[in-house]
Amino acid sequence: MNGSPKSEDSKITTTIRELPPQKRGLARILPGHGLQFLLLFVPAGVVSGYLEWDSTVVFLLNMLAILPLSMLLSNATEELAAEAGQVIGGE
Repeated sequence: MNGSPKSEDSKITTTIRELPPQKRGLARILPGHGLQFLLLFVPAGVVSGYLEWDSTVVFLLNMLAILPLSMLLSNATEELAAEAGQVIGGE
């Protein structure tokens, strides 16, 4: 089957290997998940707080910003554990 997850994972891994070394780590941490567009709410949340918008709006923008950031942290921890071992990576 051509659309199997294993074949797509191998394509992603091959693509990551083709990147320059300084960009490989970032490519592993930022997977192609559907919530990446929510990263746009990070600066929006900061600006809304700085401009002293209504507290509900500031809260909602920052709540939406936390979702992709938590996924990034999770992926970074998994990558750290894969490279450095379970003691440092926390798995």
